[in-house]
Amino acid sequence: MAVDFVGNIYVADESNNRIQKFDTRGSFLTKWGREGSGPGQFKSPWGIACDALGNVYVVDSGNHRIQKFDGNGTFLCSFGNRGKTEGQLNFPYGIAVDREGCVFVVDSGNNRVLKYVPTEEEMNRGKERPAQAVEAGSVQPPRSLAVKAGDTEVFLSWMEVPGAQSYNLYFSTSPHITIQSATKIEGVMNPYTHEGLTNDTPYFYAVTASFEDGTESGLSEEVTAMPVLIDITAPQNPMPSSITARS
Repeated sequence: MAVDFVGNIYVADESNNRIQKFDTRGSFLTKWGREGSGPGQFKSPWGIACDALGNVYVVDSGNHRIQKFDGNGTFLCSFGNRGKTEGQLNFPYGIAVDREGCVFVVDSGNNRVLKYVPTEEEMNRGKERPAQAVEAGSVQPPRSLAVKAGDTEVFLSWMEVPGAQSYNLYFSTSPHITIQSATKIEGVMNPYTHEGLTNDTPYFYAVTASFEDGTESGLSEEVTAMPVLIDITAPQNPMPSSITARS
């Protein structure tokens, strides 16, 4: 079982060769997978983990690989095959993902733990940002900022910047955030819940990394979310529609 940054629960249903997703109250949201060896198919899925952005990593033990999905079960990629050499797996078992996106796999059949690091493409994903943000700092900003709206609150998460001591959150009810124009919340940690907001009002966000020597990075990409009143008696839509990203 794994829990994402907003509290959704993912269960590796081994004997049914599928993944099931539930909300924080245990209400069923969606499922994916069936027996097989193709993308999105499983043979005894066992370990499961979520990264800081809500992506789901599944240990497809019988197929000797790891599969990566978004939070709604869309297949993103897979890595690993059976063997003993670098990067190969033999009945992998457990899995964990750190805040920088590195994946650690218990390779049980080979009696070892393997560490996989994000590819260059993933490292570069989400770096696009307004020109003024580039000038504001000389170090890499947080990447892959993700948000989800709640009732008078917004949940935020991002990939960690190596060496960062903390993060600063900038927000506004107008788009095209700059460090000068937005409201700043200093010293936030990842993930972060921004509370006390007004429902049905769009909020725009960006994040910077703060370092021990006082250095602050440029702004991350800009994202937006609109808090809404949640009717707990109504069926919940597992595909949130109030979130968009801006560059």
